[in-house]
Order: sequence, then structure tokens, then C-alpha cells
Amino acid sequence: MFTDIPDLKHKDAIVQFFELLFWPGMTPEEKIRMVNDILEATDMTIKLLDEAIETGVQNGHSVEYQLALIAKLIDLRFGGPPDFGQP
Repeated sequence: MFTDIPDLKHKDAIVQFFELLFWPGMTPEEKIRMVNDILEATDMTIKLLDEAIETGVQNGHSVEYQLALIAKLIDLRFGGPPDFGQP
């Protein structure tokens, strides 16, 4: 995923971010659809997400901290990933 977007500084973090949202058993097509739906609903692009992560790093927030914060916000331990069109 995201192999066709060059020059992503935080490609691994972006993949990890979306992995937090996927549920077990999702097909690659479902994952792509979910990512596209999220990006469209938030008026975001992968490049803008990459830039936002870099802004966080420049402001003293490590990539790991940012990912941990997202994981906490979606409450993976207690509620699992949000339902973005899960069948």
C-alpha cells in the first residue's frame, strides 16, 4: 500500500496508522476502500498526512508518540477499531 507515492518521509508510520484501523480478515481491496473513504471524508491526502506527521516531529512529538496517541484515542484495548463500513 502507498507504493505509488514517492517521497513519503513517514511511509511506515502512515501504514502503521491505518493498520490500527483495519480489522482482522479485511481483504486488500477492503483496506484500500477504507483508506480512500477516510481520506475523502477528512479532505486529507497521504502526502498531507505525511506532512502533518513531520510537523509533529518538528514540534517535538516523535512518530512513536503520535501513533501511540492515535491508538489511545481509538481505544484499541477496549473497543477495537472504529466501524468504517465494516460488513
